[in-house]
Amino acid sequence: MARTDIMEEKARSHWPDLAGAALLLAVAMGIGRFAFTPILPDMTAAGVLDTGAAGLVAAANFVGYLVGALSTGPVERRVGAGPVLALSVGLTVILCLAMGWAQAPLSWWLAVRFLAGVASGWVLVTISAVLFERLAARDAGHLAGLAFGGVGIGMMLSAVYVREAGPGGVGLGWIGQGWIGQGWAGEWIGMGVLAAILSLPGLLMLGRVPPFPPRGAHPHGDTHETDRTGFRLLAAAYFLEGLGYIVTGTFMVAVFRASPALSAYADNIWLIAGAAAVPSCLIWTLLAARAGFARALIAALLLQSLGILLPVVTGNGIAAIASAILFGGTFMGIATLAVGFGRQLAPHDAARAIGMLTAAFGVGQVAGPLAGGWLAQASGGFALPLMAASGTVAFAALLLLPLCEFCYMQNREGGGL
Repeated sequence: MARTDIMEEKARSHWPDLAGAALLLAVAMGIGRFAFTPILPDMTAAGVLDTGAAGLVAAANFVGYLVGALSTGPVERRVGAGPVLALSVGLTVILCLAMGWAQAPLSWWLAVRFLAGVASGWVLVTISAVLFERLAARDAGHLAGLAFGGVGIGMMLSAVYVREAGPGGVGLGWIGQGWIGQGWAGEWIGMGVLAAILSLPGLLMLGRVPPFPPRGAHPHGDTHETDRTGFRLLAAAYFLEGLGYIVTGTFMVAVFRASPALSAYADNIWLIAGAAAVPSCLIWTLLAARAGFARALIAALLLQSLGILLPVVTGNGIAAIASAILFGGTFMGIATLAVGFGRQLAPHDAARAIGMLTAAFGVGQVAGPLAGGWLAQASGGFALPLMAASGTVAFAALLLLPLCEFCYMQNREGGGL
């Protein structure tokens, strides 16, 4: 094969991996993890969940995500990465269908959403490990953000489906409506069908998933020392991000439905957030390559803080759309930047660093819906929890200010991404 042919093959070969990873992330994260947000207002309107119970169900999902993310390595080493990935997306399909049990007790939804969280954690960690390794081998690591845009695609699809599943709707709405006869239950069944449709081509395109490297292996031989103070600041900021962002991530559609000035935008707001999430990881990664992780993270956190606050301070339609764009355009980007920064701060033990960051973020995610639901019930609205969430995310940005100098030195020394 000629040199030009080899180069063309190298350039082409990563696209099936990117497309497969994007589809599986759309299933496990965009649908399996985040479809609860657009369906929640219909569940509360039907009286099956109040705001406090919704916070509990959301927290159960995030506990599951934490368990899944931290257990992926040990589970994979027992049964293999491929089976874990196939099991996870299969569970996502089944668990979406299980949420459609109209007469289920609260304990059922807690258990189902917990398991859905475990499945999403397994998929995210497995996809991240496999994709980054494959792309790095082809000098295409900068394209990983395209695959993580699959989360936004799943959010968009779930938003379109839920909007179409209402009375007089079109699209896939008939699937659940005809079988169950209740809007929210039919919406969950439709989510399961949609997840099944996307899963098979995703698994086929991604192909065989190799096993993770053995524990303690450092294939790049990097023995640089960890910046412990910097890593602690990053972990604290990432905990606060998990605590703050998830209030909007759980209640966004409910917030807009509950506001007379913003209710007209409620049906489209999750669709807009999902659309903004699609290119966000790639954009923030490119920005970090120029400005450093700390500056990029600070910018993303401050923009997200503003987006969370906008529905509280204005009922303007443009501001409502801006809120969704700022949220969708930052939450996955922040996760990507935090993981990359953690690897830079602790290059000799990146796997452990990512696990610790995941744990800090996960604890924040669990506490956020509980605190947000309680504050909403106690205050009679969402203004107080949104203000608290916005302030929490802004404080996370302030914690990272001392790390700007670290990024400056890394860029001068050619550390980069």
